[in-house]
Amino acid sequence: MNAMFLHTFLAALLAVPCLGSHEATWIPRAASGAFRSEGYFEGGADSRATLARLRVAPHKGFERWVLDFSDTSTAPRFRLEYQPADKWLDDEGKAHFRRPARFLLRLRKVDRSRVRPADLRRLAAKSPLVKEVILYPAIEDGDRALEIVLESDVLFEPHQPQPNEARLVLDLKASGG
Repeated sequence: MNAMFLHTFLAALLAVPCLGSHEATWIPRAASGAFRSEGYFEGGADSRATLARLRVAPHKGFERWVLDFSDTSTAPRFRLEYQPADKWLDDEGKAHFRRPARFLLRLRKVDRSRVRPADLRRLAAKSPLVKEVILYPAIEDGDRALEIVLESDVLFEPHQPQPNEARLVLDLKASGG
């Protein structure tokens, strides 16, 4: 992909207001067990950071995705949006997808990443819910996006642990529908 096209695409992706959402919810500090089927969340602090690690682990009834940041004492400013699959049924009742379900995470001031594309492929392969994870390169002032493409619609619960923990947590489970 040519660099100018990628820069323009990423700038447009970061600038687009969240689709289908009216107002962002400030991300909760603790997991409540209340999984959602929609939402748009904001959180973090206005500080520079490095994306140090992305990890996934199975839990009882769900899987937990964690983004760890370094060079800061809290997660950088972010916006997290869930976009359910855009699909339609043909005359025979077969589903066709215009766009798969996905999470779009917009990060501010994340100049560096220690996460490699091979790491992202390995993590997606471990997950029955995630098809692909794409980390876009940083543009203007370290703004970047992380896209988590899902196998199908999910229920989710995002949370950001204590203010002095530089991480973002996203719990996922199959929606059953």
